Amino acid sequence: KSFDKENHNIVAFSRSAKSADFPDGVEVFQGDLCEPDTSDGLCEDIDVAYYFIHSLTSKDFMEKDKRLAKRFRQIASDSDVDRVVYLSGISGSKNDNLSPHLKSRRDVEEILFEGEYDTTVLRAAVIIGKQSASFRMIDDVTDRLPIMIVPKWVRTPSNPIWIDDVVEYLIKVLEYKETRNNAYDIGCKEEWSYKRLIEETANIKNKK
Repeated sequence: KSFDKENHNIVAFSRSAKSADFPDGVEVFQGDLCEPDTSDGLCEDIDVAYYFIHSLTSKDFMEKDKRLAKRFRQIASDSDVDRVVYLSGISGSKNDNLSPHLKSRRDVEEILFEGEYDTTVLRAAVIIGKQSASFRMIDDVTDRLPIMIVPKWVRTPSNPIWIDDVVEYLIKVLEYKETRNNAYDIGCKEEWSYKRLIEETANIKNKK
């Protein structure tokens, strides 16, 4: 809806996209990058493409992510796309210390940067909102585990960001030419541990 308010003509690509899932005027393109024949014409007449594809549920997600990113890079390059915007993950660590999840995100960044278009990467940690997979995990924990022995990673600091702010960044980067071929960390100024996020979510839901 936010993109629609900016008067952009929007094409939504998904394996299971339905017109009913989007505001009026959004063109739905149903396909799957795993099946090349279904993505013919995907980027035709597209100026800006937002890349949100991840394969975390697959056993070989790192290789699959790279394969799909290369396929998309070729489609976008062949179609003369002007810019690709990729929502990646924030780490604050050197590449040799990254988790497999974040290493995969960095691999995809490198692949997309090699395309024949300008690339902008936005790196976010936990995105707060019901559509966010990382936040749904925190939300589920407060529902299903009233008592839990927490692993060490819950003390890991992060800079969460509200989903509406992420959408604002995704839209506004198009207005600034200096964001072309650059990567940016996005998030709130204050560091929150995952433990604090879980506790605060539980408090808001009146749970202990």
